[in-house]
Amino acid sequence: MGPNEPVAKYIGRARSIRDQLQAAGHAVDANSVVLAVLNGFPEQYSTMVTVLEAQSTLPSLEELQAKA
Repeated sequence: MGPNEPVAKYIGRARSIRDQLQAAGHAVDANSVVLAVLNGFPEQYSTMVTVLEAQSTLPSLEELQAKA
């Protein structure tokens, strides 16, 4: 996530990359995408990231955007 980048734009970029990979014929695991997005959040989101990673199921990108 870039400095001063809104969460919605950051997650939108992740969706776009996921879609491009799928269009190129690569299998993309939804959890892998969410984990990559969580790892890209700045330090100010560390508590939220820790809580989400500790859950038994990860949220979708859409749910993640709503929580952030």
